[in-house]
Amino acid sequence: MELLDWFVEPFTLGFAQRALVGGLLAGVMSAVVGTWLVLRGMSFFGDAFVHGVVPGIAAAVVLDVDPLLGAAAAAVVMVAGIDLVDRHSRLGEDTAIGLLFVGMLALGVVIISSIDSYTGSLTSILFGDALGVMPDDLVHQAVLAGLVLVVSGLMYRPFLALAFNRQKAELLGLRPGLAHAVLLALVAAAVIGSFQAVGTLLVFGLLIGPPATAVLLVRTVPRMMLTAAGISVVSVWLGLVLSHHLGTAASATMALVPIVGFFVVLAVVRLRAFLRARGRAPHHPPRVWRRSSDEAAPGDPTPPTDLAPPRPGRRGTAVRAQDVVLRYDGHIAIDRSSFTVPAGEITAVIGPNGSGKSTLLHAVAGLLTPAAGAIETLGTEPTQARRRVSYVLQSMVVPPTTPMTVLETVMMGRYPSLGWFRRPRAVDRAAVREAMRRLEIEPLAGRHLGELSGGQRQRVYVAQGLVQDHDLLLLDEPLTGLDVVSARTIDRIIHEEREHGSTVVLTTHDLEEARAADHVILTGGTVVAAGPPAEVCRAEPLMEAFGLGSVHGWQGFIDDPAHDPHGDRPSFPVG
Repeated sequence: MELLDWFVEPFTLGFAQRALVGGLLAGVMSAVVGTWLVLRGMSFFGDAFVHGVVPGIAAAVVLDVDPLLGAAAAAVVMVAGIDLVDRHSRLGEDTAIGLLFVGMLALGVVIISSIDSYTGSLTSILFGDALGVMPDDLVHQAVLAGLVLVVSGLMYRPFLALAFNRQKAELLGLRPGLAHAVLLALVAAAVIGSFQAVGTLLVFGLLIGPPATAVLLVRTVPRMMLTAAGISVVSVWLGLVLSHHLGTAASATMALVPIVGFFVVLAVVRLRAFLRARGRAPHHPPRVWRRSSDEAAPGDPTPPTDLAPPRPGRRGTAVRAQDVVLRYDGHIAIDRSSFTVPAGEITAVIGPNGSGKSTLLHAVAGLLTPAAGAIETLGTEPTQARRRVSYVLQSMVVPPTTPMTVLETVMMGRYPSLGWFRRPRAVDRAAVREAMRRLEIEPLAGRHLGELSGGQRQRVYVAQGLVQDHDLLLLDEPLTGLDVVSARTIDRIIHEEREHGSTVVLTTHDLEEARAADHVILTGGTVVAAGPPAEVCRAEPLMEAFGLGSVHGWQGFIDDPAHDPHGDRPSFPVG
């Protein structure tokens, strides 16, 4: 009983109970929002943001208005300032964040220092006053916490896709710009709802500490969010207990506990990994995928044992460009050019690095608006055709902190059909299993992307593209740098897609892959040539695109120095 009393005694008085409730509300909403900040690698932004609301709160104190209004106004100024510097200068977003980090904090101190006896107000704003939380404060916190939880649930898929890859989120129709704006609003809500309990500076401990710890413990995003919330609850409760018995500041102790907890968990995880490597401790990985790939859920259709019968080949043109000019990063990547992509066939886009291959695919997919000319995809504007186009981007970099399994990654390809809220149906699960079977990645279903080889990851991304409903499949260098098994598997898929009626466009540096296509587009700052492989893959067009002496072993690979850095491939005479 004495031990129990030690943990319960601090909460016998009303103000301590309000401190506990206020801390719990702040901890839960900070953990939920912080999960997305950690997944997107925006921890520095989160730290700057919590400093950025200081002048708004300070101005509210001086003007005797609701601090929530002042904090909200400062949050808007902070976001607008970062966007202004990022868009209208050559400085990066991190520089803009750093400038506003210091500037907004200094401005807040200047505003508060303009009133008499400002020390107490400044301390309360920066470090909070957990024991001074009033019933009205709890009502405000509860409303904000409910708002944060509801919006986070509704925006789960847009947030997850945004954390995965911004361009992919746009291709999936999940409005990454809107998702980013909503996330910033949730960060502002979490900070505004927490500053009374833990202060604007110390709320960062609850915003980042619990989610960072959860990454070390769990393997899926929903579990990460729940674990982070649980860690926050324990941190707030334990922080107030320790503060009571040790006589330390309540807000600072609550913020310190999750940070200490992170390093303790990190040490334990590393120790377990070390012992496991030496064979001293058994390892039982969590079974994150509860059904094996061949165990259908009740009501799921049985996946086909072979590909569906071929569809009749399409006739006509899938893509048509007329006098198009494409710019990338302020420079002309493709100068005035016209070309077509035949429907129902494989088109290979070849050319040296920087010749506009990826830019061309971006324009076809609607990620890039032509600077001049016109381009049609599947008979309409590229952005209007996006639901019928599947685009496997080149070298997608997914943050290593993103706890996404292979199964979850492939299922993301069904988001355009499912929308933001609809649960996966039997047909969606069957499509995912079939794509994984075709790419030979079923045994990897429960693995994290960070645990895969480069070839395995590329097969996962191609499977994600296959499950998306599409008439046009775009692949940006799908075979570059892959092992033989992965390259052959993806090459087989490319030709199977053609046999089943899809139009396939891929970029490549492999001349043999281009010769195996039905149609070739050769780029070199413009479309140098387009047509059947026998006409395009000849010495004269290749020399024009690559430059004299840049075609090494042109019966196989066509490389520039970036793809043959050591110059150790044999050269053959051209012509």
